[in-house]
Amino acid sequence: MSNPLETLEQNKNAALIELRISRYKKQIDDLLVLHYSESQKDQDSLWSLRVSQAQLALRCCTEIVKYVSEESPAAANELEMRVHDVSTSLLDAALLSDLQALEDWYKKQLAPLLNKAEQLAHLVATTRRKALGDGEGPFAWNVGEPPGGEEHIRRFGKTAQEFKYLDKTCPVCGGNLDEMGWCGCGTIGGG
Repeated sequence: MSNPLETLEQNKNAALIELRISRYKKQIDDLLVLHYSESQKDQDSLWSLRVSQAQLALRCCTEIVKYVSEESPAAANELEMRVHDVSTSLLDAALLSDLQALEDWYKKQLAPLLNKAEQLAHLVATTRRKALGDGEGPFAWNVGEPPGGEEHIRRFGKTAQEFKYLDKTCPVCGGNLDEMGWCGCGTIGGG
């Protein structure tokens, strides 16, 4: 039987980690918006923005490792090793100083890691909430309801279907970006 004080402390710790994850995701979103609003800038500025985005994404994944470790140390260890491998591969990609190589690294290395980390965090959050009887409300790092709903109209003034899509693609999922430079995958924009 678990100690109620220990359970309370674990829930408090989980809430703090959720808040940090949410903050990292907001910072990543802000950098991505800046990246696409400054797409005509010089390559050095774009390079610097992309490396900063990658570093923030890896820090976010590290927070997710902490979050997952509360429920599943084995899954957290596996994710932590993957974060380490992707971090090392970022260093290799950064040595090339090639923006296209960095974009390829995003698609092949970082995007799969982010997807896995998000899935694990979602499973842990869902498990934790069900154990506490809290239901399935949004998590601190969720963007909100799917595009097209009232939230989308409130935030952007129109539904997702009314947006025009650009020839630019998301560096994470490869989908088309909308007229504001945001992607429907949730990795870019939101927050």
